[in-house]
Amino acid sequence: MNTRAGNPITMIAGLTAMCVLTCKADMIFSTYDGTTPGSGAFTILDFAGFNYAFAGPNFSVPTDNYALSHIVLNLSRFGGDSTNLQVVFATANHDPIAFLAPASPVVDQDNYIFHPTQAVMFAASTLYEVYIEAIPSGDTYFYWHDGTVASGGMDFRENYGQWESVQDLRQGAIQVFADVVPEPSTVLLLGLGAFAIVIRRHIGHRAR
Repeated sequence: MNTRAGNPITMIAGLTAMCVLTCKADMIFSTYDGTTPGSGAFTILDFAGFNYAFAGPNFSVPTDNYALSHIVLNLSRFGGDSTNLQVVFATANHDPIAFLAPASPVVDQDNYIFHPTQAVMFAASTLYEVYIEAIPSGDTYFYWHDGTVASGGMDFRENYGQWESVQDLRQGAIQVFADVVPEPSTVLLLGLGAFAIVIRRHIGHRAR
């Protein structure tokens, strides 16, 4: 098959892929403005026989056509290795869906980006959450700093036991971003539009 840049099939595929892949991720949930978190923090730790984990507030998406892009968490590390922090994308029942990997090690207080380690598609009828836990190491302290939007609080888990609701109207600073995934019919229309443009130019070129 001819794969030169002038080949109509190659150009159609490239134009369609560009239209699909260059869409900017939408922020679908946030508990703060991304700049100024609250003054408090939730402690995620593994120390002296105690292990604390916290789950953030529930959120959902308006349609099924979303895939998880990344999340932003306002965190800091007080003690232990940065690899001892585990961030999990889950349903509101705390059932894990995917682990989230940091783009950079958590050190000083800052916004840290986490990407899913596998593809995650949202369902509009499902509630989701992100929870953070300390991997057992005997010396781990992380802080999940507060958001600035009051809600029904966070869920708390001690020593891998049962999750309990903490109704103190605080929640961790988090932003969730998702990519809109075009429906097959939309991709087909993009392809047809690109096809029409390319064929028209191709015919015009040959007519010269």
